[in-house]
Amino acid sequence: MIARRSLAAACAAFALGLAGPAAAQAPGVAGSYDVQGQLGSQSYRGTVTVTRAMDVYTVAWQIEGQSYRGVAMLNENALSIAYLDPTMQPGVVVLRRNGRGWSGTWAVMDTTRNGIESWTPRAAAATPPAPARPAAPPAK
Repeated sequence: MIARRSLAAACAAFALGLAGPAAAQAPGVAGSYDVQGQLGSQSYRGTVTVTRAMDVYTVAWQIEGQSYRGVAMLNENALSIAYLDPTMQPGVVVLRRNGRGWSGTWAVMDTTRNGIESWTPRAAAATPPAPARPAAPPAK
């Protein structure tokens, strides 16, 4: 378990080290996304929410009933994330801006292959139209 925590700390340090002064000026990533990914022949879908706190982002995935949490840094168009899976296995994700979304690769400890993942911004909830203003009374 200590080795896993050490690796998680190293992953976080790696992610933190990738961001420089440009991170503060880079376009934001905060928001909600639909996620799809694949590892070998297995694919998955879910959602991810990214929240900004100064120069650091928290990342929370919901994938097929499982929760994953991570910390991320944005460096221009690259988002580097260190995360823990539900069994506390550490992993890393590196995504690049892809139009309005993000796509890239990920790996988790004790695996031999990289997975792929893409994020598409979730459609904003439709806002109901504002009620019509009553007509002004006729001028006298």
